[in-house]
Amino acid sequence: MREFQERRRLKKFLHSRYAIGILIVVLILLAHSVWSVYQKYEKSKEISSRMKADLASLQAREDSLKQSIDSLATPEGKEREMRDRFGVVKEGEKMVILVNDAPTGTDASITPETGWWAHFWGLFGL
Repeated sequence: MREFQERRRLKKFLHSRYAIGILIVVLILLAHSVWSVYQKYEKSKEISSRMKADLASLQAREDSLKQSIDSLATPEGKEREMRDRFGVVKEGEKMVILVNDAPTGTDASITPETGWWAHFWGLFGL
């Protein structure tokens, strides 16, 4: 009989306001913990995607640099790089520099500059 009474007391305590209040507080604390873990997960997922993009970019750059190094290993590649970078020519070759023509003053679309005073009198036809 005593065992039955102890069970009844336990059941009565579990259904009391105090026990329900404690369970609600525990539930709120657990929900807060789960939310903070979820936010950390999302942040780490974002960082992971950025790192993957950086890795792909770095691998592409590495491939480009390896190609440049391979081309510099040949005499033709060295010569091409020296010509591009320093403007070096071989003996007997001449360097030609192309320059765009400067516009001449005979172009009809170009109007001569006038001062503000001449422009003001031009409004009145004078």
